[in-house]
Amino acid sequence: MVRIFGDADCRNSRRAAEWLQMRNFAYQFNDLRKGGLPPLALSACIDAYGWRALIDGRTVAWRALPEHNVCDLDQAGAQALITELPQLLKCPIIGVGDSWLLGWNAANKVRLLGNMPARGFGPVLNAQIA
Repeated sequence: MVRIFGDADCRNSRRAAEWLQMRNFAYQFNDLRKGGLPPLALSACIDAYGWRALIDGRTVAWRALPEHNVCDLDQAGAQALITELPQLLKCPIIGVGDSWLLGWNAANKVRLLGNMPARGFGPVLNAQIA
């Protein structure tokens, strides 16, 4: 099953969910504001993309942070900050088994289809991240 972690108000998160629904793919939408990103998923995304790529510097939450919190930020600090303020994340973050995609664009659609079974039926990948 595909898991979408995004904001219910995010246009790209809604587009990803609609795209999967139109193609009869099983997916689960997780609102980042309500539940955040699970710790193992966050660690996997940081390993895959780096913490700088995950944080959306255009958000109100990021701009509201005190400058001293942002200047000395390292990976551990970023992980703690994202856990506390999941609205800092770029979205959507899409999980397929143990693979993660950041954002909704044509390249990620192709990557997603490469990990999906024919016609969207059956299990995607055996590995799961809590």
